[in-house]
Amino acid sequence: MFGGLPQPTVFVIDGDDAVRDSTCVRLECEGIVTRSYPSATAFLGEVDAEGSGCILVDAGSNGLDFLNELHQRGIVIPAIVTTAGTVTESLHAAVANLQKPYVPGVLIAHSRRLLDRGDGAPLRRASN
Repeated sequence: MFGGLPQPTVFVIDGDDAVRDSTCVRLECEGIVTRSYPSATAFLGEVDAEGSGCILVDAGSNGLDFLNELHQRGIVIPAIVTTAGTVTESLHAAVANLQKPYVPGVLIAHSRRLLDRGDGAPLRRASN
């Protein structure tokens, strides 16, 4: 459950264990709270309207389908999308697109910007 997390969190979703783990370590070294998931399904299994933060998701491995699923469910949370290529599809919740390999400082800056300005707090259902 997200409700028990002490502060806004970057939810790192990536199927590559090494990428996911190293990303979390980089962010945590900067004082950013993270929580990692090996898949969008794992994240969706824990989504809680009491959490806050932003998502860092790889566009591959169905990352774009995942963002569409969040949109369909009415879940509003800003997302940083990473990709090895160019993303041309509409990204409902994405506020940043980082091409891999990304510069760690850029990732940290985007994460801080989203967490500090409150875009990620709290997760909420979109009003119809």
